[in-house]
Amino acid sequence: SEMCIREVVNEGTGTVELKTGTRIVKTNTSNVTAVTNQGTGTIKISGANIENEKGGYSIGVYNAGEGLIEVTDGKINFTADYYEGDATQILNEGAGTIRVTGGTICETDYRSHAIRNTGSGKVEITGGTIGGDSYRGYPSVTNNKDGNVTVSGNATLTSYISCLLYTSPSPRDYAA
Repeated sequence: SEMCIREVVNEGTGTVELKTGTRIVKTNTSNVTAVTNQGTGTIKISGANIENEKGGYSIGVYNAGEGLIEVTDGKINFTADYYEGDATQILNEGAGTIRVTGGTICETDYRSHAIRNTGSGKVEITGGTIGGDSYRGYPSVTNNKDGNVTVSGNATLTSYISCLLYTSPSPRDYAA
């Protein structure tokens, strides 16, 4: 059976594990975060599905402190509305660690970051599939500050590239 919840926050030193069958959904909202690690604790994502439906300036998983976010399985898919901002699948803003050994961290829409390291923490990617919208300048993995990013092992980095082809005049214009 599936358990659907709206938000998870770990403020202390403990561990929160989001297992298979857990679904975290944010619907049509801006400025939201589904999963937040604020302390020195750990959030383990081992099969959960974390998603939103068209929001602006939203974050799927947010590591604000010195804790650990560990993704071994599951899917994180936060999308952004084309006109309302961008989305980030996983954001490491503090001195914590993001560790990805499996799962899918992707985006299926415009203006989305897969993994952003904007603090002094580190990102370790040894497995899983990570996607980003590089066509608009949102690569799979971004290191903006003094942190460290390591990609090795069986990790797959992909980029979502959207393209709309216009032909004018249309070949139908010449049909007899």
